[in-house]
This record gives sequence, C-alpha cells and structure tokens, in this order.
Amino acid sequence: MSFPETMQAAVLGEPGTLAVTTLPVPQVGPEDVLVHVRRASLCGTDLKIRSRHFFKDGGPAAGEFVPGHEYAGVVAAVGAAPWTSSGSATGW
Repeated sequence: MSFPETMQAAVLGEPGTLAVTTLPVPQVGPEDVLVHVRRASLCGTDLKIRSRHFFKDGGPAAGEFVPGHEYAGVVAAVGAAPWTSSGSATGW
C-alpha cells in the first residue's frame, strides 16, 4: 500500500496556539501502527497542553509537538508485530 509523503497536523505553537501545518508521514517502525485518522477530538488535557500548563518545564519548542490522543481511524500500516492487521478500525 502506498501513502502520501505528507500529512496535515495541528502542531503546538506558542502558549495558547496550535498551527495546522504539513509534516512528513511518519515511518512505521517494527512495533508501530500507522493510523489514518478520520475523526479527532479535544479533551481537558489537550487544553492544558495548548496553554503549556501541562508541562513542568514549558514543554517542547514551538512547532515540534503534535498533541492528541482522542481519535478514531483506520489502521493503514503495521510494523512486524503480529497483533493487528492493516484495515482494522481503531480508536483511543
């Protein structure tokens, strides 16, 4: 299966901001799963991350961190781990 080389992502910016930007699609490692996200949501933790109150030291530099852990999508690729297969539905 072929994938696009880039994807759109909301990246943590300066305190209080997120910026939608184009990033390379991550490479799948041996124990990784690549999910084509179809829907995403925000929770209280995401708001703390955006304000940077979540991080004790101020967090990563602007433009280096893609937050998010509440999403649903389809498994697009898997590493060598045998516990799932491409095309499975998933959500966190």
